Amino acid sequence: MSNQNHQRHESDGLQELDALSNDALWQSTLTANATRRRAVARLLVHLALIETRRLHLVRGYSSLYDLCVRCLGMSEGQAHRSVSGAH
Repeated sequence: MSNQNHQRHESDGLQELDALSNDALWQSTLTANATRRRAVARLLVHLALIETRRLHLVRGYSSLYDLCVRCLGMSEGQAHRSVSGAH
């Protein structure tokens, strides 16, 4: 997806959310958070397997932390928490 299309898609999503009633927005927020939690749990399993297989080294990253920061674009704090969660 091009950057322009991505921005348009995000803008459409914001307009869609802006049109929700307060109750629908509340419920949508709870659903989005549940989705986020499942995605984070799945990512931690991926990271644990990558470390077990030492795949980060094969791909040129010195550590799982390095992979999280440089490849996945995590902040240092996010990377630290993700590596801890993957162990």
